[in-house]
Amino acid sequence: MNTSTTRSRLVNLVPKSLLICTLMLAATGQVFAHDGDMQTLLSRPQPAPFVGGQPIMVQGELEVLHGDDFTGSRSFVRYFVRNFATHQLFELGFDEEPGRDLLSGQKVVIRGRAMGSVIWAKDVVSLAGSGETAQGSGTAAAPVLTERKALTILVNLTDATLCADPNTCTYTTGYVADKLYTATQSMRALYLNSSYGQLGFKADTNGDQQPDVIGPFQIGLSRIGCNYSSWASAADSAAQAAGADLSLYQHRIYVLPPYSQLPDCGWAGLANVGCGTYCRSWIAEPESMMVYAHELGHNLNMAHAGTDPENDGVMNDEYGDSSDPMGSSRLVHNFNGAHSHQLGWLSAFTNAYQSVTTSGTYNLAPLGTPPDGSLPQALRIAKPDSGDYYYLTYRQPTGFDSSLPSTYTRGVNIHRYKGSGYDYTKFINSLPDGGFFSDPANGITVSQTTHGTSSALIQVSFGCVAQSPSVAITPTTIWVKPGSTTALSAQITNRDAAGCSATTFQLSASHTTGGTSAVTPASTSVAPGQGTSASITVAGISSSGTVTLTVKDNDGVDPSHSLDGQGTAQIAVDGTAPSAPTNLSSALVTKGVKLTWSSASDSGGSGVATYYVYRNGAKIGATTSLSYTDSTGTSGTTYTYTVTSVDGVGYESGNSNSTTITTKSSKGGKPR
Repeated sequence: MNTSTTRSRLVNLVPKSLLICTLMLAATGQVFAHDGDMQTLLSRPQPAPFVGGQPIMVQGELEVLHGDDFTGSRSFVRYFVRNFATHQLFELGFDEEPGRDLLSGQKVVIRGRAMGSVIWAKDVVSLAGSGETAQGSGTAAAPVLTERKALTILVNLTDATLCADPNTCTYTTGYVADKLYTATQSMRALYLNSSYGQLGFKADTNGDQQPDVIGPFQIGLSRIGCNYSSWASAADSAAQAAGADLSLYQHRIYVLPPYSQLPDCGWAGLANVGCGTYCRSWIAEPESMMVYAHELGHNLNMAHAGTDPENDGVMNDEYGDSSDPMGSSRLVHNFNGAHSHQLGWLSAFTNAYQSVTTSGTYNLAPLGTPPDGSLPQALRIAKPDSGDYYYLTYRQPTGFDSSLPSTYTRGVNIHRYKGSGYDYTKFINSLPDGGFFSDPANGITVSQTTHGTSSALIQVSFGCVAQSPSVAITPTTIWVKPGSTTALSAQITNRDAAGCSATTFQLSASHTTGGTSAVTPASTSVAPGQGTSASITVAGISSSGTVTLTVKDNDGVDPSHSLDGQGTAQIAVDGTAPSAPTNLSSALVTKGVKLTWSSASDSGGSGVATYYVYRNGAKIGATTSLSYTDSTGTSGTTYTYTVTSVDGVGYESGNSNSTTITTKSSKGGKPR
C-alpha cells in the first residue's frame, strides 16, 4: 500500500486511520464486528497509536477488502484474519502500511499484540502454497490470467430495493447482464480488449444459455449497519435455494440497491483484494459498467489509478487518472500501461514491452492496438532512489480510448508504479512535441520529438547520479531460544542511476544480542538498478536485540554524498515453555476417537505454534487446531490421551490432563 498523503480532499489515506481507530475502539470494549458500521468508523477522528495488548501468534486465512467512495474521492482498506484453530475473526492493524503481497485467501502466520478481536500485527508471513497468486510481489510481470467465471446476484433488502416499482424497474437481470456481458462496451469486452484477448469473463458458465445473472432475491436483512458480509451470505443461500451451483464460480458479484439508499455504507463499490477459493464484490452503483470493472479489478489485485503531477511520491488524487478504469471516470477506457504490465498482458507479445536501461531513441505504438512485434507499447525505466518504475505509453482516441481527453492523447504518458503487486499507479504527465520530463535525482530525461496516429518518437537519456543502496533483512523479526544460532537473509539493491557503472559494496554485520555475527559475502559488485543477496549468521544469542547490516560504497563515485546503507532486524529470545492445554476430553465418533481441548498460552512471546497428541505416552500426531481425531487405534481397546503445546521456538509444555476411553468393538477390528 501507498503511504503517501493526498493534496486534494484527503488529509490522510483512510486505511491506516481506519485500522488505528478500530484498535482504539477495541481497547475501550467497543469492537466493531466484521459486518460493523463502516460509516461510523470512517467518521471518527484519528486517535493516538494503539499500544499494549497480549502477545499472540495466529495462523489463519486473510481477507482484504477495498471500499470505494467515488463521489468523495476516498477509499478504505480493511484487513482480517480467521484463526484456523478457533475460527475467530480478527481485524489487523499495522505500525506501517502493510506490504503489497497481502491478498484475500492467503494462509498466513501473524505475530503481534491482541486486544479483544483486534491484532496489532508485527509480522505477517505467508504459508507456502497459500492463496491464488494473481500477481507476484517482486518486480517480474504476473502470469497472464485467462477466463474468469463470475456469478452475479441481484439483492433487495427489507428497507432498500433495486426497484421501487417492478413494472418500471430499470435494474433487471437483463440490464445488469448488458453492463457485464452483452453490450458493445461491456465489462467483459473491456477486459478482452485491454488484455488483447487474454483475460475475459465467461457469460454462461452453467450452460443454461443465459448470462449468469440471477435474482433479484429478497433477503430478510436491513440496510442499517451496512452488514455487507451478512447480505452476501444471505444472497448465497437464496441463490443456492434457487438452484445455483456456487462452486462453479471464482467471483461472486452482489448487485445492491443504489448507494443513496445505503447511507450507513459510504461506498459505491466494495471488493476483495485478490481471490482465495472465490472472491466477492459488492456493487451499489448498478447503472455504471465502470464500477463493475473497477471492483473486479480489485479482485484481480489492481489498486487505484491516481495522479502525482509534481512527481514527489505524494498522490494528489487516488482516483485522478481518468485514462484507467481503476480511476473514477465513468467513461470506457483501456487500462494504463502500468496495469497492463502488472497483469502480464504486454509481456505475452514479442517486443510489446521493453525495459530501458541505456540512452537512445525509442518509438512507441499506441496502447490498446493489437501488438504486431514491430514497436513496443510500453517502456519501463527503473527509478532507483524510490525502488519503483516509470512507465511510458502512448494513447490515441480510437476504439475503447475514443473518449480519452486530449491530456492523454497529445503524446507519451508517464506513470509511476512499484512494478508489481497491489499498489497505486500514478499519472505524472504527458509530453507534447518538444516537451520533456526530467528526474534529476536519478539522472533520467525523457523528451518527445514527434507523434502521429501510429507512433510517438522519444529520446531517453541517463546520467550518473549516486544513491545510497537499499538494504532489507528478512525476516524482520525472528524468535529463537537462548544460546541458539540463527541465519537471516539480506537483499542489497544498487540505487545508482542507470548511467553509473557497477559498484563494489563492503558488507559488515553488528548486533546487540550477545554472541557473534558474520555476513557472507564480505564484498560484492552490483550494477545500477540491480540487487544481490547476502546471508547473516548470529551465534550464541543471549538476549533480545537488533542485528544491523551496514553496506559501504568504497568506489568514491560521489565523495560529497553518503553512500552507506543499513538494514536492521530484530531477534527476540523466548526462554519459556508455553502452558499446558487444559480441559482435554474425548468422545467416540464414527472414525475413531475425537479429542478436544482449550488453548494454551505462551508468556515467552513466540506464541503457541502447534499441539502434540500422545496416546499411551507415544506421540501420534500434531495439529494447529483445538481438536484431533485418532482413527489409527484398535477396536475394543482402552487408550489414555494427553496433549502438549509447542511454541514458536520449539519449547514443549508439560502434559495436559489425561482422558481415558475404550473404543467400541467391531468385527472388522477397527474402532467405530
